[in-house]
Amino acid sequence: MIKASTITLLIAIFFISNKSIAQDKPEYQIVELDSVLYNSLSGKIKYFVDRNRNNFSFNDDIASSIFLSKASFVANKRWMTKSDFSDRKSLILDAKISPYINISPFNWTIGLNKKRGSYLMFALYFNPEFEVRIFKNDKTVGDSSLPVRTASSRPGGELFVSHNKLYKQGRKYNFGFSVKGYHHSNGQDGEEFNSIDKAWGKRGYFNTYNGNFSDDFVVELNGIMFLKNANSTINQYFKFGYGQSSGLAPGIKKYNIYGTNRFNLFYSLKSSKNYKRTIVDHDQKKIYDITRYNPIESFRLEFFASFITNQMNVGSIYNLSRATFQDRINFHSTLHYRLRGFSAAGLFVEGGYYGQDTYNAYFQRAAWFAKAGLSFGLFNYHKRADDLK
Repeated sequence: MIKASTITLLIAIFFISNKSIAQDKPEYQIVELDSVLYNSLSGKIKYFVDRNRNNFSFNDDIASSIFLSKASFVANKRWMTKSDFSDRKSLILDAKISPYINISPFNWTIGLNKKRGSYLMFALYFNPEFEVRIFKNDKTVGDSSLPVRTASSRPGGELFVSHNKLYKQGRKYNFGFSVKGYHHSNGQDGEEFNSIDKAWGKRGYFNTYNGNFSDDFVVELNGIMFLKNANSTINQYFKFGYGQSSGLAPGIKKYNIYGTNRFNLFYSLKSSKNYKRTIVDHDQKKIYDITRYNPIESFRLEFFASFITNQMNVGSIYNLSRATFQDRINFHSTLHYRLRGFSAAGLFVEGGYYGQDTYNAYFQRAAWFAKAGLSFGLFNYHKRADDLK
């Protein structure tokens, strides 16, 4: 039942078909109506127009740069790098669902100095992230009935902010900042460490069967850069910051075996095609470009890297040793391809290495991994793009 309901939830997406519209003809003079109206405005009105345009563009760049959710049904293979942990069978499902929901006002700006045209732009997102893995039946590691082990719950939110001196619509380089906070736990109440050797783990290692994992609150501070080419068909997004967690489960805190301080790097490159809407005046032989939509995304490349900086131990609590570079580094790269005609779904392939697995109770299990499947979320696809060509 878990398997069927989970998969059904993950693939609930909407199909949007494309329709053709009239094409531009070379003998017509093209007039950008927005520019005509804008140039006729007074300086005071232009300030508010620019403020609205910049804030809308800022929100749109954020929404189209957030990492997509993933549910992998293919490969799902992990190659353990430590002899204390044997390779398991490939997972049936490995899913990370990370929706970003904008809960802030449409035009959330604060004017600082109208004479100088100075103002701040904000966007607040709710992020009820969770991660789930469905294991194959394997009695040698204690798995039967296609179990879901210790699913991760990471509810939180992220506040994005920028200043109009740092962000301006149409500029090649733009900058911003963000503050993110979230809680991470797995809802289990079993012993934290195996008291004896078990099928799923040796004595002294964290209990991956039902071990109590809790990281009460994580705070991340980030700097952000948006980079676009001239026609916005290639968008790049860099996010670099520092995160610190507090309120660990007692055993994890006592033995100092978890990464609480981390430098994080997020990067995405998005490739799109441009579409627009026009009105044709046949009498005047003019074509009015009345609406410019965001480019429609084709594919996206994502890269993530994280490095643990706090003092940390690894191994059994009865024989701890200092963490090495390989224990502290996490990274993966993902390629997404948006399915033609779909606004929020695509296919992905991913590979990487985690010295400390992000799946709560499995944090001691370093491994290389590869997976592929369905991706979904905030692809750059305007809600009326089915009318465009």
